[in-house]
Amino acid sequence: MLFLKNRALLRYAKKGNLNKCRSLITEGADVNFQDSAGVSPLIAAVLPEKGYYELVELFISRGGNIHQKDVIGRSPLSYAAANGFSEIVSLLIRHGADVNEQDEYGITPILAATMNNRIEIIKILHKAGADINQMNFRGLSCILCSITNKNMVMLETIIALEANLNIYLPNHPTGLPAPLIWAMALGEYEMAKTLVSSGADVNVFTHHVAFTNRAIWAKDNDLLRMAIERGADLNFKDISGTPLENAIKSNSLFAVSALLEAGANIDNIEFAKSLWKYVTNKTHPRIKELLTAYGAK
Repeated sequence: MLFLKNRALLRYAKKGNLNKCRSLITEGADVNFQDSAGVSPLIAAVLPEKGYYELVELFISRGGNIHQKDVIGRSPLSYAAANGFSEIVSLLIRHGADVNEQDEYGITPILAATMNNRIEIIKILHKAGADINQMNFRGLSCILCSITNKNMVMLETIIALEANLNIYLPNHPTGLPAPLIWAMALGEYEMAKTLVSSGADVNVFTHHVAFTNRAIWAKDNDLLRMAIERGADLNFKDISGTPLENAIKSNSLFAVSALLEAGANIDNIEFAKSLWKYVTNKTHPRIKELLTAYGAK
């Protein structure tokens, strides 16, 4: 009989039926009952599209465990954050919910909010002490989520909350790249500019190709100019070559000219000679003139 009441409590919690839930608890239903998936009445109350604030209040007042998690380690706070229930998030925080808890995938409430574009929730959690730089086991962070979601407003919000602009897991075999490299890889060049303008390291090197070379590939002159102005290493060689080599291969007159004017090294005779192997009959004539003028004979 009690089991049936517990199941009924869970069912009515999902429907948001406050009166039925109150009656069932009075009749002895367990407010901390969990089904086979680990869903409790508290979790059920924050799963629907609306989110049932009064139900959450009821369950907490009757001894509901706000730290109780389902089978994948997610708590009521994580679900409320992901679903955008700001009032419920604030209520759970007031009652002591852990704002930095992680589920089995390393996802924290603030990460869950970011993954779902919940900007207001991000602010609430951060104010309550949530770590904006917490990463999951693969290096997923709030700033990476904002880039993945192509959400510039969220990126700017996270930057304003003093997120680490160069955060990543070094030497991780399946780890995600630094934010600047990630933005370039996704073709989010305006986001990349925002990151650089906000202080991201233009010499950050993750996932084989440096930022400067990615800017050259993108044929984004503003990005390349920003990289040069902020001290990019113009002679750094990654798997694609040096910036000057990539500029010639890309047939970018602007890039070749900007790199040479900024001091890209062409003094090494062997290196200077090697540049010519990238020159074809389609190469811009002015590029050939510049190479000759700077000593690539």
